[in-house]
Amino acid sequence: MPKRSATSPDGAATRSTKRHHGESSSSRNGKRKRHRLPVAFEPLILSIAKWRCTNISEDNDEDVADTTDSGVVLPTTVSVSRQSLHEAGPMTWSKVLANYQSNSRSIPDVVFQTSDGKEVKGHSLVLRIRVPFFASLFPGKHSVSKSTNLPEACVVLPIAWADSETLQNVMDVAYLIKTPKDIPESELPRLYTAAMFIGWEELETGCYEDFQERLNTANCLAWLEWAVINRNALVKHRSATFAAAHLETLHEERDQELVRLSLEAHLAIVRLT
Repeated sequence: MPKRSATSPDGAATRSTKRHHGESSSSRNGKRKRHRLPVAFEPLILSIAKWRCTNISEDNDEDVADTTDSGVVLPTTVSVSRQSLHEAGPMTWSKVLANYQSNSRSIPDVVFQTSDGKEVKGHSLVLRIRVPFFASLFPGKHSVSKSTNLPEACVVLPIAWADSETLQNVMDVAYLIKTPKDIPESELPRLYTAAMFIGWEELETGCYEDFQERLNTANCLAWLEWAVINRNALVKHRSATFAAAHLETLHEERDQELVRLSLEAHLAIVRLT
């Protein structure tokens, strides 16, 4: 028996055929939309390709063929051997961010002027992704630097809540170069204060975990005073509990520090004895 034609006698397509073609075209469009990269991530994707294949020629236009909707050109083929890719190892997120900061071709587009009068440079794209505080900070209007040492579009932001050393530690954690465990003990309270000010929960959690590991009779009273000043209930309770459990040792070794404690810190220890 001959198959029925997909068209009507006058040559028009049937409704079922139209519906089928409509669904297939819409599904293809949907797939394209799902695989389309956000415009904000395209410079980072381009940088990843350059770092992953370090011997890509900057002047070789023959290997560049794909162009995104925003006009950013992405390399589709690269002249790099499999051996060099194997030696480079897997490209992890931490390597991407670390290379983004250290790569000489990655020009910083934001400069922070800290409370001690120094400057710390960064990349707004990375900071917006990693730190919610910066994600809400950068869209506003800021002064543009006219210095010859900085790019024309470089944004200069004054930072009053941190000195250059503390802000650099915040940036290193944001770029996954360091963790709070890598921060010297003398700098950890300032880093914890900065994390609380900007409301970065990831850094706060890391600082608190490191504080618990480093807590001892030599620093528990200093941490208790810090917690009282900064209204940190977790650190206050933990350090006061530790001090109450080692009160005899503190009287022998840290008697002068006990005398200089604030009334609130004294009461926190007394309530737990």
